[in-house]
Amino acid sequence: MKEYQRQCLACGKVWHSLVSREEHIIKINELNSGMACGSALQACGTCGMTGTNDQLSAQRNIDANTNELTRLRSCPQCGSANFNERIIDYAEQQKQINP
Repeated sequence: MKEYQRQCLACGKVWHSLVSREEHIIKINELNSGMACGSALQACGTCGMTGTNDQLSAQRNIDANTNELTRLRSCPQCGSANFNERIIDYAEQQKQINP
């Protein structure tokens, strides 16, 4: 398991976020972006209605995931996005403890 350890440069608060969770959000956003584009291409040339609901749904998902990623990358105490980070790899630490 890997996680980001972040320290806010504004207030000093330390918080953690799973690397796998952030990577998952990014992948889902990429899939939703493709879906939104695909839905736009399916739109009827005359009325533009076909695919509109799918496109709107994909855009809502993108917006929600972007907001979640922003939340994970912002200080939970003061809201600043100015931080230092390092990745902690617990599996690697366990190997070093028990070779």
